[in-house]
Amino acid sequence: MRYIVIVFCCVFWQLGVCAQNVEIRDVFKQMPDTICRYLSTNNKLDLIDFLDSNMEAKISNSFNGTTTLDVMTNDYLKATLTPASLLEMRLLPYKPAGATVDGQIICMVTTYGDSIKESVVNFYTTGWKEIKRIKNPLSSDVIKQIVSSDSTLSSSGMGCADYCAEARLSSTDNTMTVSFALPQYIEGDKIVTKHMNVLKTLKWDGTSFK
Repeated sequence: MRYIVIVFCCVFWQLGVCAQNVEIRDVFKQMPDTICRYLSTNNKLDLIDFLDSNMEAKISNSFNGTTTLDVMTNDYLKATLTPASLLEMRLLPYKPAGATVDGQIICMVTTYGDSIKESVVNFYTTGWKEIKRIKNPLSSDVIKQIVSSDSTLSSSGMGCADYCAEARLSSTDNTMTVSFALPQYIEGDKIVTKHMNVLKTLKWDGTSFK
């Protein structure tokens, strides 16, 4: 038994899923530029320093736009990358089947758009290695299940592929809220959307959002 525990511990450390608690500021500092090309290492350090100093956490990003760090707690972060892109990160407890050691992973939600918004969800180890085995809460089969189980969404007569799903992480607990909109028509340079007034809250159970 002791050997099994040691093996699992080694696997967790190799994956960067640390048994020890880390803070969101630490993983934000270490986030590779390839994951968020808007922010250099110095950009991220400046944002944290400004926020710690009770100053407006605003910088000129790598594309000469403006990025602000809006919220940062021990386990949650929200940054407005551009007027049309939002970044959220949350540290989540992670204990896959068979594991005897609790770990932590990063859930990152990037939301794009202005008049219509869509989100992308990714999971990473605290060492910023992508974890692809965790079920994507915005995958087509999950959206299909949500649409079919909700009378407001299903009565629209639209297929699950027609909906734009926007995800928001909670700043206080391990939940994710998903809202839905339908593109209607183009007016000028904007897409007019119909918001469906449907919010679905998904809870993290240690291995996935359900």
